[in-house]
Amino acid sequence: MIGESKVRRISFSADSVLSAVVQDADTTELARILGAHGDEIRVNQVNHVGLTALHHGVLSNNLDAVKLLLCNGADVDAQDVHGFSPLHTAAACGFTQVASLLLLFGADAFALTAQREMPIDLARELGVVRLLSEEMRRRVHAEVYMGALLRSCARDCWFYVRQLSQLVLEEAVRYLMQLWKRRRWSESAAAVTKLAVETSSVCDNGSKIKRTYSSSLKETLVDGEDKQS
Repeated sequence: MIGESKVRRISFSADSVLSAVVQDADTTELARILGAHGDEIRVNQVNHVGLTALHHGVLSNNLDAVKLLLCNGADVDAQDVHGFSPLHTAAACGFTQVASLLLLFGADAFALTAQREMPIDLARELGVVRLLSEEMRRRVHAEVYMGALLRSCARDCWFYVRQLSQLVLEEAVRYLMQLWKRRRWSESAAAVTKLAVETSSVCDNGSKIKRTYSSSLKETLVDGEDKQS
């Protein structure tokens, strides 16, 4: 019909809207989008230079946006094409609070860029340098402690395994000795029994021979008496 017009609506993907909202520092809209489209949004989607929404949140120094993204699965150690993580970006920009929040969510203070630079190498603000150095010291101490603990556990395990092996070996030797003694006793008992049987047989045979001899002698004497009479 004349007068009717068709209205075309242009819709953008949730990922595009997410990036735009983060760059505009609209935290309220960001919370609404994450709550309504959390399953549809690829929060770690990167642009042509490898920047994620978390990178953009750090660049805008928006602490609330960074917190929302981290709580919704953003990769705290995602790196762009130059190897910059969000922590590298916060350190280079001097955003102490954002850097502290990233470290709280487990950001790697020893991550390297393509130029082999750690976040502390890019830090210019004294507060950021102190924050990163303290975190690096803490993690080094934790790794040293864990290494010492693991070595101690390994030594203890080896000691107990050695003691257990020694006990098992002693029990095995004792059991074999008992088996050997039982076998020797059985063999000795069998030999004694055999000797007794053989001796008994010899005695029986001797008795039979003696009885036979006695009978023969008696018969001979009887015959001699008969002849004399």
